[in-house]
Amino acid sequence: MRRISFTRLSLKIFWGISAAALVLGPISAAQEAKPDQKADAKPAAQQPPPEPPRPSSADLSRDETPGKAVMRILEGQEYEVRSSAEAMPADKWD
Repeated sequence: MRRISFTRLSLKIFWGISAAALVLGPISAAQEAKPDQKADAKPAAQQPPPEPPRPSSADLSRDETPGKAVMRILEGQEYEVRSSAEAMPADKWD
């Protein structure tokens, strides 16, 4: 059985999802562009409220410090190591 690294596996998953998004993106955009007669028939009282404005990058980075950025990166690497250690069979641990 051929062994594959977690990095290579995650890249394969990423490229698969990206390819699917490229293929399916225009299809879903075309469906959204078509006016739906049932949606126009709704009264104004039943329409959902408008979405609140999305925060800007300045708002998001206001609390960010270099230390927090480094810790976020290390937490991701710790997760990768811990996941691979948990997936390893017990007889191959030592």
